[in-house]
Amino acid sequence: MKNKFIQNIVNEIRPRKEAKLEEELPLNEEFEHLQEMANYSKRDTGLPMNTWIERTEIKNRGGHYIQLKFQLNTDLHCQKNKTASVSLADNKVVNKEQYINSPKCKLTDNDFTQVENFAYNNNFALRQVHDEVITESEFLAQLMIKGGERVNENRVLSAVEKTKKLIRQNIDNHYYDSDKSILEKAQKAVID
Repeated sequence: MKNKFIQNIVNEIRPRKEAKLEEELPLNEEFEHLQEMANYSKRDTGLPMNTWIERTEIKNRGGHYIQLKFQLNTDLHCQKNKTASVSLADNKVVNKEQYINSPKCKLTDNDFTQVENFAYNNNFALRQVHDEVITESEFLAQLMIKGGERVNENRVLSAVEKTKKLIRQNIDNHYYDSDKSILEKAQKAVID
C-alpha cells in the first residue's frame, strides 16, 4: 500500500515530457528521496504551493526544529534552491523577511500566512509524520485540515484527538512492533 502511494507521488512529481530536463533520477533514487521527505501537492493541501515535511531535524541558531518546507512559487514543480520552511516549533516561516525580499520568491504575504496557518492547524499530525508514527497516506486521507485559513482551537484539538485515536489503534494492532523506537514515539504521542 505504501509503495503504491509513493509510486503515485513519483509519477506526479516526475517532470512532464515537455519539460525536457537533462537528466531524470532513476525510480529507486526518487523512491529513496521520497522516503526522506513526505510530499504534499497543492491539490492535496489546498495551499497555493507544494509542501514537504522534512524527516530530519535541522539545527538553526543553536536549536533544533522540525520543518515544513514549501516552494517559493505556485508552479506545479519545485525548482532547486527555491524553497523556504516553517518551523513546527512556532509555526512561523524561518527568516521570512529574507524570502519576501528575494527575487526567487513569487509568493504574496497572504501565501506565507496560509502556509503558517496550515502548520498551526496540522502541527500535531505533521510532527507524527516526521517521527514516522503515522504515514503520509494516513495524514492525507484521514487527518489533514485542508487549506490555509486558521481554524478555531476546538477544531485543532479535535484533529489532535483524532490523530491520537489512530495512533492508539495502530498500537493495539501491533503496527509498530517491528520498530521499538517508533513504538516509543507512538506511546509518548498518545500520552502528551
